[in-house]
Amino acid sequence: MRTRPIRALLHPVWLGALALLVVNDHLLKGAGWLPGWMTGKLSDVAGLVVAPVLLAALLGAGHRRAVAACFLAVGIVFAALQVVPGAAVVWDAALTSVGLPWQTVADPTDLLVMPVLVLAYLALVPAMEPRPLAPAQRGVAWLGAGAGLVACLATSPPRTQWTTEGGGGFRDIEAQVWLHNDSDVDRQVRIRQLRGDVVLDCAALDGADVGIMLGTDLFHPAVIWELPPFTTVSAIESGGRDCYAVLVEGETFEPQVLFWQDRAFSWVPGEMRQGPYPEGRVSLPTFEDDEGVAFPIRPRGDTCEPQSQLDRLDWSVPSRGLWTLLSSEVGVDGCLSLDLDRDGLEQRGYLCMPPEQFPFEDGDELTFDESSAAWLDVTRPDGAALTLMHLQGPVQVAGLDLQPVIASSTSGGCGWVADHCGHVARDAALSVDFGDGEGAVDLLAGDVEAVELIDERVEIAVSRSEYRGAYAGTCGAGPTTIGFDVDVVVSTHPNPSTK
Repeated sequence: MRTRPIRALLHPVWLGALALLVVNDHLLKGAGWLPGWMTGKLSDVAGLVVAPVLLAALLGAGHRRAVAACFLAVGIVFAALQVVPGAAVVWDAALTSVGLPWQTVADPTDLLVMPVLVLAYLALVPAMEPRPLAPAQRGVAWLGAGAGLVACLATSPPRTQWTTEGGGGFRDIEAQVWLHNDSDVDRQVRIRQLRGDVVLDCAALDGADVGIMLGTDLFHPAVIWELPPFTTVSAIESGGRDCYAVLVEGETFEPQVLFWQDRAFSWVPGEMRQGPYPEGRVSLPTFEDDEGVAFPIRPRGDTCEPQSQLDRLDWSVPSRGLWTLLSSEVGVDGCLSLDLDRDGLEQRGYLCMPPEQFPFEDGDELTFDESSAAWLDVTRPDGAALTLMHLQGPVQVAGLDLQPVIASSTSGGCGWVADHCGHVARDAALSVDFGDGEGAVDLLAGDVEAVELIDERVEIAVSRSEYRGAYAGTCGAGPTTIGFDVDVVVSTHPNPSTK
């Protein structure tokens, strides 16, 4: 069905939404007449009516399917800005790059107004009938389009410096955690947001001294704020995470990491000379707060080094089938090179593992089964087997239960340590129940333990074993997320009497 979206710019529903957007963003917000959450939701409601029709009109969407695509695009972008980590930062940076400096405050509860988009579509698309407009109507419609464009681009401007010019006072803010210049002098504050590719284990960090754990390389470059006396600023630029870490720096105080779990936004006046204060306050320059969110940056004083990346298991093996092992040799990189033959076809494979755990000999017939990128089985027809695993959770191998666990200090485990990439990890252990009634045994990196079963001897070697509390992007090898990072070799040797 053909459409003329410009006609909807004259519809009372669209004009009413435009008026609400202008009045709300430039009169009601910050005036203190309505709660902050209400003015925020009013902006969302008005914007979800104004934006898709304006987009369709500017693009000249001439068919109902094209109009529907404009509504869908607005909905997708709106939803992503509220819930996708880092989306708001990318959006703000894109607008700033074309001369439209912007600051988006993500709030997943804004998704509650999404049905307005459907209602706007049902109300306004019928008004987009393809009949041409009279010249006067067309002029009014394009005047409305210009007003709508200005209203959309002028809403929620970024605040990098407070001002009282023109007697306008200080803008109120919505914040989970907020900084308060609780002094009678101007203060410069540098706020560094967590990088978008950094993932935090909120449960692991809760209660820990994150000022020791989180290095400065996990944060974006600083946004500089000039705060006059008694003014406030939100610690974060956008929401969407389960927990947050922000690095705060200044000339008159030591760097601090603010860390907190996801919490509700509070409406905070832009200037506060005395309490009572809304939740989430962090006072400058003392960093006194009632929330326990501020942690001074301090050197770790590590007694342990990060576990070596050279200890990771790795492999490159031929396809499935029965191969004859011609020879094996340890290369200069510590990996085993395997010369293999199948029906006159020779091929070379590699196993990066502790060579002493390799249970096979020249002349053995072997089958390679790489069930996933994290699991390799090598077997011999008589039952001898070798399994290489990258573990992130419990498994059962050779009838034994293997469970990664956090290593305790009494068992030799170290505290949190950062590697060259910025990943923050602590020692983990592999808990193994050998079924001998003695309980589980915790194996640290480098440990080897063997057990004699009825039909076979099983040997377990832990190559490396860590638990990541902070993942700093794709630098380095290993899992691309937080959690356990445990490399294990299990070799099975049939007893001679059972061969």
